[in-house]
Amino acid sequence: MSNYGTLKSEDGELMKPPTKFNDEDELLLGDDEDVLPFSEKLAFAAGALVNAISTSTTGFYLNPFLLEVAAFSPSSVSLMMFLGRAWDAVTTACVGALVAKFPNLRMWLLIGTIPTCAVYVAVWLVPFEKNESEELRFAYSFGMYLLFQLGTSAYHVPYTALTVRMHHNAKQRDIATTWRMLAEILSVLFGAGLQGMVLAFYNANDDCRPCDNSSSNNDAENAYMVSGIIMGSVMLVGGIACPLGVVERVKEMPSEKDELTLKESLKMAFMSRSFVTLTGAFFFIWLTVQGVQGNIMLYAKYSQDKWNDSFQYLLGALVFCATIGMPIWMIIMKHIGKKYAYILGASLLAPMLFLMFAIPSYTEVWIGAIMCVMAGFFLAAAYLLPWAMLPAVVDEAELKTGRRAEAIFYAFFVFFMKMGAGVALAGSALALQAAGWEDPCCKNVEGQICDCSNQNATCICDANTTNDVSDALKYVIGLAGPALICLGIVCAFMFPIDAKRELEIAEEMTAMRAVNPEESKRQSYVSNHVGLRASYREASLRNSEDDNNLTRRHSAPATKNPLTALQQSRPKSMNIV
Repeated sequence: MSNYGTLKSEDGELMKPPTKFNDEDELLLGDDEDVLPFSEKLAFAAGALVNAISTSTTGFYLNPFLLEVAAFSPSSVSLMMFLGRAWDAVTTACVGALVAKFPNLRMWLLIGTIPTCAVYVAVWLVPFEKNESEELRFAYSFGMYLLFQLGTSAYHVPYTALTVRMHHNAKQRDIATTWRMLAEILSVLFGAGLQGMVLAFYNANDDCRPCDNSSSNNDAENAYMVSGIIMGSVMLVGGIACPLGVVERVKEMPSEKDELTLKESLKMAFMSRSFVTLTGAFFFIWLTVQGVQGNIMLYAKYSQDKWNDSFQYLLGALVFCATIGMPIWMIIMKHIGKKYAYILGASLLAPMLFLMFAIPSYTEVWIGAIMCVMAGFFLAAAYLLPWAMLPAVVDEAELKTGRRAEAIFYAFFVFFMKMGAGVALAGSALALQAAGWEDPCCKNVEGQICDCSNQNATCICDANTTNDVSDALKYVIGLAGPALICLGIVCAFMFPIDAKRELEIAEEMTAMRAVNPEESKRQSYVSNHVGLRASYREASLRNSEDDNNLTRRHSAPATKNPLTALQQSRPKSMNIV
């Protein structure tokens, strides 16, 4: 709902706010039927493919790829994941500053799409043999990973900001956001599911190679390369379609207030109890989510005897139920409030993860499917609700400080989200290192040469390493995960904004905006131009005397009270509702 007021004509027809302002604050009027065309909504949704596909595939498969196919040690993977996510957090802030300075968003998308997709494909390549130095192989993979994180930041920041540039009307922007969220959900299903199917087609999870690194796991390397090319191509099509099919109707409005300094930003964010407790609740549970996402494939392979061949179906069930669970949690949220809905979802997720520690290694696949279905539904609360709770924190801070700074809160929230992902993946890799992880490979038996291409070859895997990995993965997912969730639940209980308080904040914000002088001045300016636009529509139905009266009304000097000026300037047949 716009803060500028809504007008009704004499026949009861709703009058819309102005379309946009140019750099000189001139009003650019548009037709009442100015809605986003279907082709533009479709193009905007296509842009979501880039970030959603890359996030889902790297989240589920990158950790196993680096450990098993690229054959890095867990300590190297831990370093790569942590520094890469820290770099991602920093580059996101830097890209945000550059986008604010050079605000041509579609140009950002056009320039950033091709290199981002190319680097994404390069991440899944293994250009060096296993017997090459690990430093050389690490330099390549780590460099590609850093470039990939930079590319996703350069694309995702302007893409999300494009929402407010597509239309002046909040309803149309909400429609565009709905299309984007739907595309992201379908992209996650597509990315995670298709890559799993490609790996299964190449039988990548069952391939082996000699422990002396004399040959590579070619089938697994080819599987990841092919899936990377497929995903990169789809991402490229979506990334190009978006800037070519979307129009930036709304130019950036200059800020009416001085920007906050870094010290003031930190003080505003971390002096807010609501923000600190919400960030803590989100951070601890997000650690768990990322730990599960990055290690679920390894768990199915090393901790369960019967799940490996069906992993892509188990993963599909988990992601699908997380998808359909989001609207259900929205309904639950409306009945019991966002705070307690979040606590409920987290409380149900913890025992499901503990079951992954408690169940034996010979558990049937159908039991695993039931667990994935339930865990996916509970995971939806962890994904959705914190973002639904954050706007109330921003409003509360504005009531206390008199300054609107949603960018600060969202920036810090995203920073901790990305750092949480880095900490989770780095910590789980170190746990594997402590458990004595070694690159799974086949050993020679009784002096025979282990020929991995020969199914009848007498080869065995390192049984001790496999058992240690199994235990470590159970500890990471089934014990550490529920413990972190408990910490998040404690923070959530300390979160002071429940449903009642959120309603109070909304009422106080409405009252504050009604009496704020600067907002009233802007509201009067916009509403007067909306009244002028409506007046032109009615001019054809009025006689010349009415037209002269209308002209005198708009040329009348402004009164001291902005609302009085508005009443004098608009026709009597219109009412503010």
